[in-house]
Amino acid sequence: MIKYYRQKNFNFQDFDLIVKNNVLYAFYVKKTPHSAKNKDSKKPNTFGLAKSKDGINWEALNDILIPVKNSWEESLWAGCISKQGKIYTVYYTGVVAKERESSCKIGKAYSFDLVKWKKDRKNPVMTFDKNDPYYSNEPNLAFRDPFHFKHNGKNYILLCTKDKIKSKGQRGCIGLFEEYKKNEFRSLPPLFSPGKYYALECPALYKIKNVWYLLYGDDKKTVFCYAIAKNPFGPYKEPKNNVLLPKFNYTLRIIKFKGKYLMYWWIRDFPNGIVRERLAGPRQIETTENGEIKLL
Repeated sequence: MIKYYRQKNFNFQDFDLIVKNNVLYAFYVKKTPHSAKNKDSKKPNTFGLAKSKDGINWEALNDILIPVKNSWEESLWAGCISKQGKIYTVYYTGVVAKERESSCKIGKAYSFDLVKWKKDRKNPVMTFDKNDPYYSNEPNLAFRDPFHFKHNGKNYILLCTKDKIKSKGQRGCIGLFEEYKKNEFRSLPPLFSPGKYYALECPALYKIKNVWYLLYGDDKKTVFCYAIAKNPFGPYKEPKNNVLLPKFNYTLRIIKFKGKYLMYWWIRDFPNGIVRERLAGPRQIETTENGEIKLL
């Protein structure tokens, strides 16, 4: 059953999911609706939180992260949530309102209960190094949308980045960074850089049945795609049909909930000329013998 959710008078955009005590939580960019004639809302984004006991019906909770005027985080963009030890940790993108893309920096926040959150005192914990050996310092879609994963006891962050050695307009890649100690990061070669995308937004990485699934958004086509590998560090191969849902179904996330792998996403439409974005799902997924994702 596909259902849609957004808190009244707000849009539901880029998000991540986590399960706590058999309850599913969605951590998301909470936006003010705006005219379809405008590229984006002029009001700052917050981070909202919603919960579901059945994976279908959602209940709004209080906002968990708030932007700060006259700071590096005047508005909040895409992030991720994970549990590291006993602490829930959020990595998120912060921007300056006027500069937007060119001002992206990464912050962190922590919680023991998913309700009360504290931002890291050292925020922003990640800023772009103009001397980075792998990634371009061009201003658009080049340092944002963090996604955390852990492998062999080490913490890694994926980012929407640009590969500096690829041709202009085809530099979109998924950057890889190791958090080798708290708030200390080293850049590694791109996890995935096929040399054909302008940008790869909101990456996510999941291991299902010993296969690694890398999800990412094609900014130009507004569709979400995936690639597969036997190792989290690749090499990744795109299946022949790797677009999971039609245009304007974006930021796909997969979560194992109540024994099933479920996929959620946000969907955009334009009733009365106003941009409307809602959480959609779930769709149960399975994987085929050759590793491709099958929607049930």
